[in-house]
Amino acid sequence: MLAAMPIRREKKTQKIRGTGELIHLFPSARTPTLEPVVFTHRSSGGMEETCSQSVLYDPINTGNQAIPNFEHSDILRMVHNVIAVVGESNTLVSKPWLSEVMRVLGRLEEQRMSLKQENAKYHLGLWAPDWDFKYPDYSPNELVRWNAAQQQWVPQ
Repeated sequence: MLAAMPIRREKKTQKIRGTGELIHLFPSARTPTLEPVVFTHRSSGGMEETCSQSVLYDPINTGNQAIPNFEHSDILRMVHNVIAVVGESNTLVSKPWLSEVMRVLGRLEEQRMSLKQENAKYHLGLWAPDWDFKYPDYSPNELVRWNAAQQQWVPQ
C-alpha cells in the first residue's frame, strides 16, 4: 500500500555510481569439451536517475484532482472511502480479502500515527515499520455485502 512508502515532497535526482559485472557461463554436462565463458562489463557512472515528486489523486472526492501537500493519513482515508463506495454499490466482496485489507489498514494507521508523533519533522520520508499483508486464498463461498441497516458486512 502507498501508505507504507515514503512521500517525496520534491523531485529527487542522484548520480549513478559506476558498476561492474562479472558473468560466468559454464557448459552443461552434455558438452564437456566446451570451456567456460566469462563476460565482464563496467560502467563509469556519471548518469543520473530521477524520482519525481509524490502525487496523490482522489477520484472519489475531488473529481480526480491532485491533493496538495497530502500525508499518509490522506492515503489511508482514501482506502476507507473506496471500501465505503464498494459497500454502497451493493457489491459482493471476498470476505478474506476485505478482512485482510481492513486488518492491514488498521495497522498502518497505528504505525503512521506513531511515526508522526515520534518524528514530526521527518515522518513523511519514512517507511512504515511493518507492512505484513498476507494474500488470502480466494473462496467463492465466503462473500459479504454491506448492510446499511446493520452498518456491517454480512455473509451472503
